[in-house]
Amino acid sequence: MVPSHRPDQPGIDAPDPSPSLQRVALRSRVRTVTGGRIDPQEHDIDPSVPGLVADGHAYYQTGDRRGLGPAMRWASSNGARSLTVLAEAEVAGDLARRAGHLSADASLRVEVWSASGPEVEPAEPVALAAPPALSEEHRRFASMIAEAGARPIDDHGLLVAEVAGLEVARVIDDPDGHGPRLSVGVGQADRELQGYLHGRLDDDTNLRRAIGAVVRDRRPGSAAHPLSRLSRQRWLRSIVIDDPGLLGLDALEAVAPLRPPRTLLSQEPVAAAGPSVVVVCSVGVDLDLLPEAADYRHREDPDADLIVVTPERDRRLVAGTLIDIVPRLRLVSIEAPWEARPAG
Repeated sequence: MVPSHRPDQPGIDAPDPSPSLQRVALRSRVRTVTGGRIDPQEHDIDPSVPGLVADGHAYYQTGDRRGLGPAMRWASSNGARSLTVLAEAEVAGDLARRAGHLSADASLRVEVWSASGPEVEPAEPVALAAPPALSEEHRRFASMIAEAGARPIDDHGLLVAEVAGLEVARVIDDPDGHGPRLSVGVGQADRELQGYLHGRLDDDTNLRRAIGAVVRDRRPGSAAHPLSRLSRQRWLRSIVIDDPGLLGLDALEAVAPLRPPRTLLSQEPVAAAGPSVVVVCSVGVDLDLLPEAADYRHREDPDADLIVVTPERDRRLVAGTLIDIVPRLRLVSIEAPWEARPAG
């Protein structure tokens, strides 16, 4: 099985403007926000990020929909007690919504302004869009996926089959108009290859063959094995869904991601939900993890408790990222299969 980029997903964002242009825009916008009370020329601008700190207040400029967490981390590390995020107009509403999920008595106060050229104004929160619904024709494949030994997952309006969090098949609409079909493989290139090699097999046989290949290659296996490196946050989610008792829970079900995943190498957090609880799983360094987790809770159940799950080795990375900024949040770390030492 050959993992590959998912070209049917959105591409990489356009590059940011040059640092010099960013600094000019930042100075102009800070001057406008403060009504000229602060002269940005008198304050240093961090050369690595478009931000400055004046009188204990940070100003940070971003055009990234996942830019709130990095802004808060940067402001906190620079000793700021409050933060103004100057967000490009197309993302300002999303960041304002995320800022609204933060604790009112957090150590860092956050506000978001919408910026368009030199013009700035307080940003109005934009509601989080619901994921597209799976069609009934696609849902019919869920029972076959489950009976074959995989987990059917709503992947933002796309039904996929996962084994230990790794996608091994997806339901697609036949380009020839013959209705939906199961496309087996890990990634676009592998799906095409499997179609050439095993196109004559029926869907159930082909899916079981693919599941067997993943199990045989021992997805847990060596940490160096390609199959052990992909979609680790989904792997973590599959573990707590299989054994919710690890979190002191009775049952969990996967929920659709906030946006379509870009590639098999994507590190964006994924979530599951149960009665009065939302669980968000993350692996590695993700500075926007907490706002992302809060967004999941707000979408699924604003009154639910929130649990963030990480591998043991990543706990300190999350624990040091303003963990108190989100109310009613509990951090739990578990040993991940790729971290386990071989016996003997």
